[in-house]
Amino acid sequence: MNSKVKIQKVSRWSICLTLVLTVLVSGIGIWSMREFQMLKNATDRYIECEEAARQLQTGADYLTEQVRMYVLTGEREYMEKYINEAAYTRRRETAVEQLGGYFEGTKAFDSLKTALEYSNRLMDTEL
Repeated sequence: MNSKVKIQKVSRWSICLTLVLTVLVSGIGIWSMREFQMLKNATDRYIECEEAARQLQTGADYLTEQVRMYVLTGEREYMEKYINEAAYTRRRETAVEQLGGYFEGTKAFDSLKTALEYSNRLMDTEL
């Protein structure tokens, strides 16, 4: 009979230990899923910001190229492309708006908006 009690105690301890380990592993699993989701969200935001920065650079480069080509060749086509980009396509402005969703109120974003304003003033003198 003494042996039966020991087996019951061992079984109870085994069940308790199994339950504790189950709760622990489940908690780690839930925590890992949350951390993964946070990492995924941060990566998605990084990619969106990188694409917006690339769009900003592409828009600026395109405007510069069209002005240079117009000055070099005098062909109206380049001026029309410049005006179309500046007035309708507006890649730079769209990119700054996208970045504002993440960085509004930061010094870096304020500097970016100021640079865009200066660039727009320069565009007024170019036209």
